[in-house]
Amino acid sequence: MFYLCSNVKRFCSLKVLFFETLPKIEGMPYNRLMTQKIFHPPILSAAQAVFEALKGTWTLHRIIPGQGHVDGEVTFRNIDATHLLYEEHGTLHLPHSSTEATRSYLYELKDDKIVIYYNDPARSGEVLHELVFEPKTRGFAAHHCHVCAEDTYEIKFRFISDHQIEMDYDVRGPQKGYALHTVLTRLPS
Repeated sequence: MFYLCSNVKRFCSLKVLFFETLPKIEGMPYNRLMTQKIFHPPILSAAQAVFEALKGTWTLHRIIPGQGHVDGEVTFRNIDATHLLYEEHGTLHLPHSSTEATRSYLYELKDDKIVIYYNDPARSGEVLHELVFEPKTRGFAAHHCHVCAEDTYEIKFRFISDHQIEMDYDVRGPQKGYALHTVLTRLPS
């Protein structure tokens, strides 16, 4: 279990019990039970900590080596306690042109993992990735490989801090072969 420090605004209260010894009354010690309310962050799994910290708006910078890059914005919008809508809007810059680029995924906190689903009409509800996070020196990391017919979509997802996420994709198949490096940086709220 892990503590998520800076991005969780909800706290659990804990009653701390202690005894105060007062002067003896008629030869017997008298102890008075006292309570004091203190606050501490909730204990979260790695997946829960990352899921909670994703919420909000991030700048997007994606490099497609040898082909171009994407600049834009990503929003993780809260749908309910276990679902976030990922919406990406940006501009794909190619050597001789530029075009609008959009993506949408549904992120679900399920058990101790984050499941990413397609959110387009053709594949809505299909699982793209299942991310099981482990603590690293800096943040948390997860790895998953999605197989689609003869193609593979391998992701390395690194939640470095409340302010930075890195994702590396390696896509391989008979007609495909490219890599993507994406950096998300949190925008001030």
